[in-house]
Amino acid sequence: MRAALFWVLVALMGSSVLMAQKGAAPWFSTTQVKSGQTLVLQQCAACHGAQLEGRYGPPLSGARFTDRWRGRKGKELQLFISQNMPLGRAGHLSQTQILELIAFILHSNGYPSGEQDLTPQSLEQLVLFPDRWGLKAPFAAIHHVALVTSDMKKTVAFYRDVLGAQVAMAHRLPADDGRRHYFITVAPNTVLAFFETPEAELPAYQPPIQPKTGRTLDHIAFFVESEAALEAWHTRLQGQASHLSEIQTLQGVVRAFFFADPNGVVLEVMAETPKGFGFPNLDDPDPAY
Repeated sequence: MRAALFWVLVALMGSSVLMAQKGAAPWFSTTQVKSGQTLVLQQCAACHGAQLEGRYGPPLSGARFTDRWRGRKGKELQLFISQNMPLGRAGHLSQTQILELIAFILHSNGYPSGEQDLTPQSLEQLVLFPDRWGLKAPFAAIHHVALVTSDMKKTVAFYRDVLGAQVAMAHRLPADDGRRHYFITVAPNTVLAFFETPEAELPAYQPPIQPKTGRTLDHIAFFVESEAALEAWHTRLQGQASHLSEIQTLQGVVRAFFFADPNGVVLEVMAETPKGFGFPNLDDPDPAY
């Protein structure tokens, strides 16, 4: 198997926030986390929930929050809280309280606590929710991949009824032909955008990770967190998906299987092995980088 296989990994990996913080050095103390939790219960829970899950106000934990703040400095979060929170009483919180609140917010999003307190100076250095491998990336996330279908009803039935997805947007394009344009969820904050063209001649199915011409998309991969989840998905798709492969190990780093949607788009469900990707992993003997 070639050393430089190219996988299109489309999805914000499940629990990516928690995985991003594994092994990270503590930025704040356990005492600050406890004080921040008390502060949330007293002044924030009515809007944001006791676990920061969101109520009348937006969540302060989970993908929606982390996507908004990913890559930004901790100092920006401190400034935002001081200028806007609590709602209607901006400026009411002391600097100490803001630091405690940030500690609890970060802890609720997977950051470990330690013995050293969070300080205004450390917030200047803190980059929020970085890539789990510490790599640079130009954007916060993949929002959608745009694909073509000749039959939107079959496509919706497959993704919704077989995979358990949800239609996030369904409308007609403003052009004269009024084609359907649907967004279908596949992972948190990630959708596939389908454009319906009934007369489209879709390319025939071709096996993944094989040399091919006439197309630039090899496959789309969805991440699950364990071998058990991978096996459960494989069982679920028996008799439901075409071209369903057996579960296989790829390059020692993932366990995966492949199948096709009604449009011939090749999909993969994958779980990392204990070895994992280990990015950056640069072993091309004749590199193009």
